[in-house]
Amino acid sequence: MESKKFNVAYIPKDKLVSIEFSGVFYERLSNFVMRHLTTFSEQEADKAMTMIKDGVAHLDAKSYDLETLFTLLHAIEEKFNQKGYITQEEITVTPEDQEDDEEESNQSED
Repeated sequence: MESKKFNVAYIPKDKLVSIEFSGVFYERLSNFVMRHLTTFSEQEADKAMTMIKDGVAHLDAKSYDLETLFTLLHAIEEKFNQKGYITQEEITVTPEDQEDDEEESNQSED
């Protein structure tokens, strides 16, 4: 069999670009990350969070992927903060709210 040559496009790892994100896109990405976390068992989530905190997420693919998503969210949040676009709002969480969240979580597992 004869060898073939192909042109392959790639992005050099040392190059940087800037892109803009809307608050709507940030919310979509954040929701995606939260939904992605629901695919983890409690033990997997604990393991991933510990590995991220300890700086060794690169040793586990799921932890590394999650760290990548968290890093992206954090970078977007920092840009919004630098522009003064983050607002603070006080919320009240009642015991009933927490029970409702637990019931919804249990129903989604069924």
